[in-house]
Amino acid sequence: MVVSTYFNGNLAYSKSENWYYCNDSSPVFNNPRPCPKCGKLPTTEGYDACLGYIPNVKYACCGHGKPTRYIICKETE
Repeated sequence: MVVSTYFNGNLAYSKSENWYYCNDSSPVFNNPRPCPKCGKLPTTEGYDACLGYIPNVKYACCGHGKPTRYIICKETE
């Protein structure tokens, strides 16, 4: 079974516990690609370039032109 997902809007698949881009099978990690919608790379901190840092948010994704956008807030005390 092949598992796939998007990394910064670029389709990738999992094989042997590693992730590879679907269009050329190059490894995903340590090989960031620009967003296919805006053309920007993630920030050095790993945020989506169009969103940047959002206070009280643990994870966020703009969707990069795909229907996969989300925001996960940090737990409050």
